[in-house]
Amino acid sequence: MGLVADDGTPTDLYKQFRNEKKSRAAVAHSMRTLYAPLFAMNENVHALPDTEVRGLIVEATGGEKESQVTKLTLATFKALRGMADFSTATAAEPRETPKQSPGQQGEPTALQLARQSRELESATGEGINLSYTINLHLPATSDIEVFNAIFKSLKEHLLQRMKNYERTVKAFGMTNMLLEADLDQIEQRFGIDLGRNRKSAQAQHHSHLQFDVSVRTEAAEMASHYEVFYCLEKSIRSLITDVLEAAEGDAWWTSSRVPPAIQTEVEKRVKRERESGVTPRPTAPLDYTTFGELSELIKASWPLFGSVLNDLKAVETVMARLNTLRGPIAHCSPLAEDEVLRLTLTLKDWFRLLK
Repeated sequence: MGLVADDGTPTDLYKQFRNEKKSRAAVAHSMRTLYAPLFAMNENVHALPDTEVRGLIVEATGGEKESQVTKLTLATFKALRGMADFSTATAAEPRETPKQSPGQQGEPTALQLARQSRELESATGEGINLSYTINLHLPATSDIEVFNAIFKSLKEHLLQRMKNYERTVKAFGMTNMLLEADLDQIEQRFGIDLGRNRKSAQAQHHSHLQFDVSVRTEAAEMASHYEVFYCLEKSIRSLITDVLEAAEGDAWWTSSRVPPAIQTEVEKRVKRERESGVTPRPTAPLDYTTFGELSELIKASWPLFGSVLNDLKAVETVMARLNTLRGPIAHCSPLAEDEVLRLTLTLKDWFRLLK
């Protein structure tokens, strides 16, 4: 797309893409380069309905209208078009691209890949395919028939259409190894972490393997609920801090906005934690409040929070429901299926309360 040079360094177009005011125009510029044959056929291809765009793609690539390659090419074009603004010119205005025949070299990568995939599909019956990973938690059983049934199902449903699937799997594994090596180099070159290396985290928690597999499975399922509630509670605490700080300044915690009973309880918790000898949390007093006390803080200063939340009674109801759902999440108990749904709906209720 012209966002990085051959050596991997960002281009001027990438810098424009990062600029909010120029980002959409930069995508438009990139599309004119990436889909040059389409724009050569119709300079307003970006404004055409999907059926006409698909027709141009078929004409440019020589592919079939209903082929997977054509569908994916159109889907990519539509996704980029949704991010682009063709009414504004970028600083690096694209030069006029000469009309190319479908077989010419130097054509944009998107259509070139589409054509190569079609040719591969015609020659071998195999094109560019999407893949997905299936993670199986194998049951703790010594019954060999269980495993036979699992792998028989995998073979029937995943491998029945493969030719020479052993060779295909080996090639797939080698491709992944090459990709991993390239990604390692990218991380080293740019000093970034793509979040691929989980070995350190796994090493820190290797002892969890001593626990029963059913408990580990349950923990993995509950982890996503904990993550959601962690984000929610942190956002509510930030909201309270922002509103009260705007009204009372940095010393809002010691103002009359905070009920004395909550201040007293927080002081006790801070003291108890300090005396326990554990590393003290470098956080504000608000972080020592309970979830229920957060609701009390909002209620005590409703004239202020009424500007950002819709209705006091609704806030009390929703936060009481969230506090109930928080219990099993915080105390290592699984959520029933109905409660998972209730958590999702209650989160939506909370966000609807925000003005």
